[in-house]
Amino acid sequence: MQAAGENTTVADVAKHLAAVSGKKVVTEGHTREAFLASSHPDEELRLQWMAVFNGEVKRDVEGSRKIVPGAWGFTDWAKQSKTMRDVLGF
Repeated sequence: MQAAGENTTVADVAKHLAAVSGKKVVTEGHTREAFLASSHPDEELRLQWMAVFNGEVKRDVEGSRKIVPGAWGFTDWAKQSKTMRDVLGF
């Protein structure tokens, strides 16, 4: 696997995709409160997201890259993703 996970917010994803594609990328603008109030049929996934939102998941991209040189961050992945190129037209 060539992924080095990051703690990336939705706003960060939009910013990175805009930089990679040269296109304007906007989010739906949901608040944390709205997310927390919404129903989640997959309790395990909800708990994983809660851990990220609460800062309990710490990512070390540079540490990961020391173990797996060349591991991709989000931007690296987006640059090579055929799906992202098709969706954003770049």
